[in-house]
Amino acid sequence: MRFEAGHALKLNLGECTCAAGAQLQGGQPCSMVGVEKMAWSKEGVTREFIEGVELLIYKERPASVPQMFRESVLRDPDRPALICEGLRWSYKELASFVNRAAFSLSEGCGLQKGDRVAVLLNNCPEFVVLFLAVSSLGCVFVPLNARLKARELLPQILKAKPRILVAGQDTWDELESLSECLKGVERLFKLGPPSPGAEPFQDLLEAPEAPPPCLEQLREEDLCSIIFTSGTTGRPKGVMISHRNVVNTAQACAKVFQSNARDVDLIMVPLFHVTGLHTQLCKSLYLGSTTVLMKAFKAEQALELIEKERVTLSISVPTIYWLMLNAPAFQGRDLRSFQTIVYGGAPCPPELILRLQEAFPNASLINAGGLTEGTSLQYALPRQDALRKAGSVGFPTPCTEAKIVDEQGNEVVAGEVGELLLKGAAIARGYWEDPEETLKTFKGGWLRTGDLARIDEEGYLWLMDRKKDMIIRGGENIYSIEVENVLYSFPKTLEAAVVGVPDPVFGEQVKAFVVLKEGQQSTEQEIREFCSQHLADYKLPKFVELLEEPLPRNPGGKVQKELLKARA
Repeated sequence: MRFEAGHALKLNLGECTCAAGAQLQGGQPCSMVGVEKMAWSKEGVTREFIEGVELLIYKERPASVPQMFRESVLRDPDRPALICEGLRWSYKELASFVNRAAFSLSEGCGLQKGDRVAVLLNNCPEFVVLFLAVSSLGCVFVPLNARLKARELLPQILKAKPRILVAGQDTWDELESLSECLKGVERLFKLGPPSPGAEPFQDLLEAPEAPPPCLEQLREEDLCSIIFTSGTTGRPKGVMISHRNVVNTAQACAKVFQSNARDVDLIMVPLFHVTGLHTQLCKSLYLGSTTVLMKAFKAEQALELIEKERVTLSISVPTIYWLMLNAPAFQGRDLRSFQTIVYGGAPCPPELILRLQEAFPNASLINAGGLTEGTSLQYALPRQDALRKAGSVGFPTPCTEAKIVDEQGNEVVAGEVGELLLKGAAIARGYWEDPEETLKTFKGGWLRTGDLARIDEEGYLWLMDRKKDMIIRGGENIYSIEVENVLYSFPKTLEAAVVGVPDPVFGEQVKAFVVLKEGQQSTEQEIREFCSQHLADYKLPKFVELLEEPLPRNPGGKVQKELLKARA
């Protein structure tokens, strides 16, 4: 089955086309009218042949990320651009710092187009300045996961070959231990107090007021960033993201979230991941709206910022919203400014959706998601379906096409499970210096996601599992998300994840990891009995492990199941 933004579903059975919402009975397409209102708007979207592949893309678009930012600066230079703790910069002030940093990197450090600049930083204003300065020079921004240890960082740094590396005070120790292995890094800068072997980052900002860099050298297809995947499928791979990818994502997010320049975004997720950097920050830079940046998530501080800064939008995993709702500081806060709550990365139980709707009556809820290889956002569930279709990821975003195929690459009919493939202007160019993996994952413009998915009778997309995470017990396929959804509906559950563990008789058995809500107690037997009321016997967890610590997650909020399997 194939469908695209605007939600015309093109099925492999004949030439019939059904709009989203059409009843697809018995795996067969049927005609349906009057349901186009459910579609993400394709206004302004066209088709272009780009590098030999026909793609959906916005006809009117900035040519690059710095062009996108510069247009917002010119449009409203005094609008607040960035708020972080005690700092408040207008677009004009942010542009001034960006221009100074770009001048220092170009004239002082000799950076040229295509050079890589790596940063090992947690959320901070300097991260934003560097991202814009580096991209304005036609250089490639390489944000490293600030949570990684030295041995995890080293292969990424060696592969990216950055000429410059910038670290924070809180990440310096990991880099310092690698000093003998970083001979290829020409300049090493550090935020905070001086340290041997590093230049002070402040030096980059002390250049005289500089004119903005010339952007004529930039092309849409030029690399903007290399973001390493979290390694959930093996060794980390550097995803090559172009300016076209980022601009398209920013435009799609603005459309899907119905955002505008008056929005105030609260970024609670790391900027070194595509969700924080491209889905949130770049959307704001495109619109010229305001970003409130948290250096690290704390529920009480997030609630305070929503009230103080009149925040209108945030994006995070469901667990973060649970923590906010259950924080003592929640009561008494004026949170009426909240208009859009975007969640993803894990199942969101109906109970949480109801709690959020009650707590934020003025807010719309949107389940959205995607992959690093797709610059973050490829599908989203319309806000009116948040409860009715809880668990579905909705439809492809305006410039995304999707199809579901079987093991032989043939498109499947409605209701059947297969691998989800995606195509569009946001799909990355491949993996940095890894042609073998690029050929495996990117074929004819299509991204092989590795996700198992299906389309229901109304045309909604449901992610069933990662191909590698599907559990096969005695010949029966078990999709972990089915079991996880039941576990999340257990009233005492805060977090849950399911993996397959080896079994000499059945091949695999289901094991569940459950984190209980604060103050709750339960047992393996109670949880299994609850599951038995909602699942077939072969899907029941044979083992249940209650965890006191949160589930391990990557920076995008997705559970790192390989770590759970290792302890199972």
